[in-house]
Amino acid sequence: MPNEVTGDLDKKLEAMANSLTRKRRVAINKAGMKTFREAFEGNFKRTMNGHGDHILNTLTEDTTPGGAVGLGFSKKGKLAYLARFQNDGWIPRNQYGGPYKYHGTYPMVPGKHFWEDTIADQMVERATAEREVKEARKYFDRAARGGGLS
Repeated sequence: MPNEVTGDLDKKLEAMANSLTRKRRVAINKAGMKTFREAFEGNFKRTMNGHGDHILNTLTEDTTPGGAVGLGFSKKGKLAYLARFQNDGWIPRNQYGGPYKYHGTYPMVPGKHFWEDTIADQMVERATAEREVKEARKYFDRAARGGGLS
């Protein structure tokens, strides 16, 4: 088969793919998360009209055993519920959890959906993927030149 590559190149590519350690996967995913985080913070500040820096200060990154990197608000900051209200919206209630007696029923306060806007943005998705590929290419280029994947 003329289009099939065989021999040492296949073995080298297989070895490089299998030698990607958790540490390297985390580094690659963190590079992509940096792009996502910058876009998220921009969307958050825009929808909050420049306010909410104290909520953004509780933003944290968490890594999974498989090397994935997640972004969220920390429990330590105790402000994650405020970010959730701002993102999703809420229904106003009185101190007993029921509707207000004299003011009729208030409509739901609409959410700002800064989280969904960041995820749905194609430019953010493309930039995140490009940064991850660039970071991965650095490690694989080093390995292809004989430097190993350390």
